Amino acid sequence: MKTTTAFCLMTLGALCSASAAQTITAWTFEGNVTTPSTGSGSAALIGGTTAGFADGNLSGRAWNTANYPAQSTGYGTAGVQFNVSTLGYDLITISYDHLASARASRWAELQYTLNRNAATPDWVTYDSNGGALSPQDTFTANFYDLSNVPGVDNNAAFAFRIVSVFSPVTFNPGVPIQQYGAFSAYHRAGPDSLRGGSYDPSGTWLFDNVMVSSMAVPVPEPGTLSLILCAGAAVGFVGLRRRAR
Repeated sequence: MKTTTAFCLMTLGALCSASAAQTITAWTFEGNVTTPSTGSGSAALIGGTTAGFADGNLSGRAWNTANYPAQSTGYGTAGVQFNVSTLGYDLITISYDHLASARASRWAELQYTLNRNAATPDWVTYDSNGGALSPQDTFTANFYDLSNVPGVDNNAAFAFRIVSVFSPVTFNPGVPIQQYGAFSAYHRAGPDSLRGGSYDPSGTWLFDNVMVSSMAVPVPEPGTLSLILCAGAAVGFVGLRRRAR
């Protein structure tokens, strides 16, 4: 009985681990490439940005982008785009690590489209990062749950992009002193006390560990279901024996 119990418990543990989120496509940029490290898809620069590669988060490499719009121009148009088919998957999530240099925008926005192959795709704003790229030169972890967004699941034409946007709140960069109204200008990631540190299009954004995942838990096959029931019974039996003692 001990052998059977142990086997069932190990099986239950393995099945629980297997039900964790499944990676659909991932980019780690190792080897200075933009091809996915897992799955399939493509990455592209948008809005006139240019890119190279730099040190990644903790280790490895990251996609290093620059040449963003001039101050008060190009709201929500420049950044990076990732094309990923979610065909056969549901409960989609997106995660990535993001870093800004001192003169790059601290505000970013995640947008998605359900028809990337259209002549003019319909881009929908999902959420902003809350200005989290300040302080500069620090990777921030971003996670977005699109599981309740209609049309994202099981969609071969899904894509998302991360773009620079104006500050949604008024701000004064301090040096130089200049008051900007909401949705009128980019707010640099560096501190407002940074001398000579105005927003600059040459400021850089780095991206690392970009991942599209499915949180779906697969329905077990009949044989697998039997193992789950076996494991559950074994756990219950062990509990009864302990109480009997």
